Amino acid sequence: MKELLFVESSLELVPRELQKTDVVRKNALKRNKPPSELLLDYSVHWQAMGELKNKEKRGRPDIAHDVLKLAFDSGLELKVRMHTINNLVIDFASDWRIPRNYNQFVGLMEKLLVEKKITDPKGRVLLQCSEKTKLGELLKGKILVLDAKGKKTTLKELPGILEKYDVIVIGAFPHGDFLNDLSSFENIALGEKELTAPAVTYRVLAGLEYD
Repeated sequence: MKELLFVESSLELVPRELQKTDVVRKNALKRNKPPSELLLDYSVHWQAMGELKNKEKRGRPDIAHDVLKLAFDSGLELKVRMHTINNLVIDFASDWRIPRNYNQFVGLMEKLLVEKKITDPKGRVLLQCSEKTKLGELLKGKILVLDAKGKKTTLKELPGILEKYDVIVIGAFPHGDFLNDLSSFENIALGEKELTAPAVTYRVLAGLEYD
């Protein structure tokens, strides 16, 4: 079974240095949650994120929601994992039903990042979050990285390339380069223009289905 690995995703709880800012405290009061249990979201917390390290890659849980919806709606038999910008790793049950509503997704991810796992009524684990795992520890087997700076590849060529690899790596962040050095793996780019994470995911899934 091929693995779809979303890496450096913009999915994290509000970092400690922002938890006492006015905008975060107001948001916490509104949602009746401690600031430490809120998902960092640029659309809500942008005023507090000015000095945050790597801010251009953070606070976009909507991207995680978008790419996961595509993956789980594809109908393909894939192992799906998500690595976060803070080196957490989320494993998903293959039959997990992703919330369609974004606010419900946010609430579920907050619960997961606090409690580390989500179970169904029978106690079966649907989502599990592992602490501090370096990306390199996840990259086992034949690895293909989707990167705008990689070798230019056409959609016609893509299915034949995908079939050769065990793990397909897609960045789940809004801007910038990978923080981790992935240059030792095969890197390809889809077309001449830089694509969003959901656009890359859609094309990869289509290529896998064609294959």
